[in-house]
Amino acid sequence: MKLLHLALPALSLAGPATVSPRQAPDVRIADVSLEGTGCPAGSFSVAVGTGGKVQTIIFDSFVLSSDDDIPADEGLACAVSVTLSLPGSCTSGVLATITRGYVAITEGSSATVGNSDFTGEPWVGGENYKTEKPISFSGDGESVTVVVPLSVLLTEGSTGSMVTIDSLDLSVESEAGC
Repeated sequence: MKLLHLALPALSLAGPATVSPRQAPDVRIADVSLEGTGCPAGSFSVAVGTGGKVQTIIFDSFVLSSDDDIPADEGLACAVSVTLSLPGSCTSGVLATITRGYVAITEGSSATVGNSDFTGEPWVGGENYKTEKPISFSGDGESVTVVVPLSVLLTEGSTGSMVTIDSLDLSVESEAGC
């Protein structure tokens, strides 16, 4: 017991251990801006993840319904401009995107979200969807801007159908030269 009492004061004099943070810089999402008929000002919110490597955009009104007064060949669109900071020697990487929403079409109708087509079952009656797409980027300066195009279309003559984009997740998945 006496040894334990003598050792504790000696250990407390050593002071707390310090750990140095990793020194290599990371690619981070510096800014996100949106423009288009699917994302008018005030119709979305942006949630920033810790470390600036992940962001989620929640859309409040990115909804296209066959009851809307929008020509079938126009649909709704939104250009999401993502500015990535490239500190130090970082030169390239991959920005992962995940789009989530809902599609409900009637028999004989179809919907398109970006470059994904939805026809037939299970989309008749409605179903949630999730699409994933990596986007490569490269730059030789302090930042690079990547544009993520979002769009929804319904086929002409669709009745009782709708398609939505509910959210877009952005994350820096890989980095080169950092």
